[in-house]
Amino acid sequence: MINNLIHYIKSRPKKLFILDGIGALLSFSLTAFLLPEITAITGIPNAMNTLLLPWPLLLLGLDVYFYRTEKKLLKTGLLVIPIINCLYCICSFILAGYHRYELTLIGWSYLLLEALIIGGLVYLELKTLQQVQTDIED
Repeated sequence: MINNLIHYIKSRPKKLFILDGIGALLSFSLTAFLLPEITAITGIPNAMNTLLLPWPLLLLGLDVYFYRTEKKLLKTGLLVIPIINCLYCICSFILAGYHRYELTLIGWSYLLLEALIIGGLVYLELKTLQQVQTDIED
């Protein structure tokens, strides 16, 4: 199933921006609306949510931009998006480290799960970038 997804995305690389955009929208929604309501359960303080909130919006905007732009910017998008995704994860864990005594096991689990999903997406984005570069060279 994973190989089928990779093959599908590699043959339609712009679809990756849709997938990433859906993830960014979900992350924004959870950070803006759900996490503040369950702070007692996760231990993730509202100050941390506030600092993380711009990242998914930035990613969503870039995903829309690169999806709608010309194909010649495809490689740029497939490089920029995974970098920002990684920076978001790094920022999340720096903030989690700062608030480590407040976070509960559920909070840590949420952050780890989000990082694992983003990591899988970054892997897919970089594999697609590699394929796009190979196709251009051939």
